[in-house]
Amino acid sequence: MLSVKSSNDEPQKVISCPKCGAQLKVKFAHQAPEARTVMANMASDKSTTQYMPRRAATHAEQPYGVLIHEGQRFPLKEGRNILGRKAPSSQADIQIEEKKPYMSRMHALIEVHVFDGKPKVSVSNYQNKNATFVDDQRLYDGDVVNLQNGSRITIGETFLTYEL
Repeated sequence: MLSVKSSNDEPQKVISCPKCGAQLKVKFAHQAPEARTVMANMASDKSTTQYMPRRAATHAEQPYGVLIHEGQRFPLKEGRNILGRKAPSSQADIQIEEKKPYMSRMHALIEVHVFDGKPKVSVSNYQNKNATFVDDQRLYDGDVVNLQNGSRITIGETFLTYEL
């Protein structure tokens, strides 16, 4: 998923896909300036690009807990939340500013599933070579750990706390 922002009220913009390099033309709908972000969903077969204006969060997109890192709060949405290092090429949903190479651009997968109105939140490694720990327990490939209120996620020298 790409996030494209209009600057200076431009009616369209040409961007390059960070994965395949294809040139994409984005036309912006006439909206209030704060709503001029367009999301591009790339189909798995790379033959289709669909543009949708960003909209206000619905009930299903309301946060189900937050990750806290150095005072910053990162809300979790229902479904998949990718956690990773902030970088120009990062596609992570939650991007953490990290100067050291211990965190991958797409490091951990945090999944939120809601049952009877209560969230079940789990974390697993996301195809990376760097270590992830939850409450001092190392996650290996295939490990999935349920987060509890106050769980601590450690990636290298970066610490995050999950709060419900």
